[in-house]
Amino acid sequence: MSLNWGLVVALWLGFMLVFGGLVQTAAPMLAVQSVLSTLLLCAGLWRLRTGFPTRRSVAGSAIVGLSLLLLLLHMLPIPFSIWASLPGRQLFVDGFTILGAKPDWIALSLSSRATMTMALAFLPAMAGFFAALTLSENDYPKIGYAVVACAVGGLVIGLLQKSGGESSGLYFYGYTSQVAKGTFGNRNFFASQLFTSIPFVAALAVSIAQQFKIRAWLVAAFAMVYMALLIAGLGAVGSRAGIVLAMVSVLFSVSYVYRRQQDVNASGWRWTVYALLVSLFVIAQVGMVGVMRVAETEPLDDFRGVVFKITLQAIQAFFPAGSGFGTFVPVYQIFEGPSVIVDNYINHAHNDWLEVLLEGGLPALLLQAGFVLLFLLAVLTVSRMASARWPSAFGRAAGVVVLLMMAHACVDFALRTPALLSFFALCCGMLCAISDSGDGRTRVRQQRARLPADQTAKSFERPKRGFASNRPKPGDEGTGP
Repeated sequence: MSLNWGLVVALWLGFMLVFGGLVQTAAPMLAVQSVLSTLLLCAGLWRLRTGFPTRRSVAGSAIVGLSLLLLLLHMLPIPFSIWASLPGRQLFVDGFTILGAKPDWIALSLSSRATMTMALAFLPAMAGFFAALTLSENDYPKIGYAVVACAVGGLVIGLLQKSGGESSGLYFYGYTSQVAKGTFGNRNFFASQLFTSIPFVAALAVSIAQQFKIRAWLVAAFAMVYMALLIAGLGAVGSRAGIVLAMVSVLFSVSYVYRRQQDVNASGWRWTVYALLVSLFVIAQVGMVGVMRVAETEPLDDFRGVVFKITLQAIQAFFPAGSGFGTFVPVYQIFEGPSVIVDNYINHAHNDWLEVLLEGGLPALLLQAGFVLLFLLAVLTVSRMASARWPSAFGRAAGVVVLLMMAHACVDFALRTPALLSFFALCCGMLCAISDSGDGRTRVRQQRARLPADQTAKSFERPKRGFASNRPKPGDEGTGP
């Protein structure tokens, strides 16, 4: 019996989404997540032994490999004289001098233990990315069903938490409150799960309509009901960033993921227009709720501006070497003067882009730039694919999810949870792996149709793995499409 690889990846993702909703996971659960992610990573790398599906996947793998290398380099001991000459370390050099305990060798990171923890937390990201590179087109709906099922289950739990209040025993991590958190320890993280599942609803609607020949109005009704449930859940969560990004998610899901297919009839196109109008109405209503909530909040109550300012000062002090991954808290406290201390405990910058830049320095900045460039190229490639092929809808959905999480990372640190990090990496892998071979075959058939009867065109089809073109089988030379 052959292994159903798509089901294995979907079950792993479901496990991570349900049990990975906390930034600082308990040791037993962290061990289970690490073991499962390591097994999936090894299996994914083994399945890639025959080659990569696309050139984009090679570039993405290079970024992942360089990111891991940067983490390991920060744990590599270097001579103390070189370490002391790096920017931002004079305070620590003075401390060693006072203690009279200057080491001969010291790790580049200010805390090698914290950096090692970050390297361990990188396992789910690598596992999700490389596993996605080996998925076939028929596996994409399984990933979509896993995402939808986890979001619906979390939504039910969140609504029960909201109705039960602090006396509810459904809070996974013991942090009781009056808001819905689902399977996460923070309502903003739960909101991220909800609004990032919307694009996969649209992709599933496209695949169901094409694979099972369901009427357009039934598919549109299914998508609208689910999106309405998610919007209701976001209202119970009360996350400002979640509300705004949900508006963007619904708009992109209807206009970009579930866009007009090339082979649908006029009736299907009309239902797409109706769905877009309903979505715009929902967006307007939810947008007003978000604006009213922001208006009720005093600007000084949001401390993110202060955190961003102090983080930028720390970046300037430690650039270009960085302070070391996982060292944000002690470094931030160095620059946190009495006049800017807030009541909240600052454990992250609430901006992953700035935090990674502080800890990783110039190499991290280059990796971030390379990632953004690859993302833009991948989205451009997927957007050019024929919309009549339902797998391209999942590629567009993955692109929307990556875009939404990148935007959310500007104001929060949801990607620090194993759950959302795994989902993000999986979407990055899908975006890099999906092939435009179907479009190539379509173009070849069109070219053959224009050729004279006594001429033939050799077919060229990108293989699922590797870069070599498929050789024609014996007896196939000169055959028609």
